[in-house]
Amino acid sequence: MVVSQDVIRRDILRERDTLQKRSVIDLTEIIVEFGRKQGRVIILEGIFSSKKYRTMLLGLMKKFDKAYVYYFDLPFEETLRRHATKLNAHEFGEELMREWWNKEDYLGVSSEKALNQELSVESIVNQILADIDDAQLVH
Repeated sequence: MVVSQDVIRRDILRERDTLQKRSVIDLTEIIVEFGRKQGRVIILEGIFSSKKYRTMLLGLMKKFDKAYVYYFDLPFEETLRRHATKLNAHEFGEELMREWWNKEDYLGVSSEKALNQELSVESIVNQILADIDDAQLVH
């Protein structure tokens, strides 16, 4: 079950990502909890800055036997290059991305894995799938 921060914030709630709004956090928690109760593997993805989302993410992690955290540790220029290849690249550009940019915004948990620009999409997907397989063996 893929839970996308962009879908929740931009598409469903149509809100800006500010510290004053709890609705994105609340709805994310509800959706993840629904998936957990269904016994689903949940992939929570998006730009979850530590400043805004750390408490929520750590709280959600405590509810699961296994939780993996991946951080794209990419230079801004590489992030900008990758963004240009996305279907929604026209929706926002470099100026907004610089506002959102949080270099080395790690969550700081032991299971966190940094993904750098040398890793191919295939190797990243294989790593995540291997972690999911390992987590399912625990049950």
